[in-house]
Amino acid sequence: MIKKDIVKRIKEETSLSDERSKEAVDLIINYVKEALLRKETVEIRGFGAFIVKRKKKGKGWHFMKRKQVDVPDNFRVKFIPSRRLKKEV
Repeated sequence: MIKKDIVKRIKEETSLSDERSKEAVDLIINYVKEALLRKETVEIRGFGAFIVKRKKKGKGWHFMKRKQVDVPDNFRVKFIPSRRLKKEV
């Protein structure tokens, strides 16, 4: 399923137009993205949580140069599904 499919389903199940459905999906995505950029956790009950985790610096492997490289500190987004979602899937 892609974003276009979500917009289509929202349009079919509500009285919103195609344009308004797309705006609604875009708003939700932007709100989640903004919260993650602020390093906040986004929790959707019954679905799961998006958590920003710090990844420590370390060593990586540059496969084309065939040598080790230093990997700097950075952040990763991790999704943790809810118990209900785990049970249903």
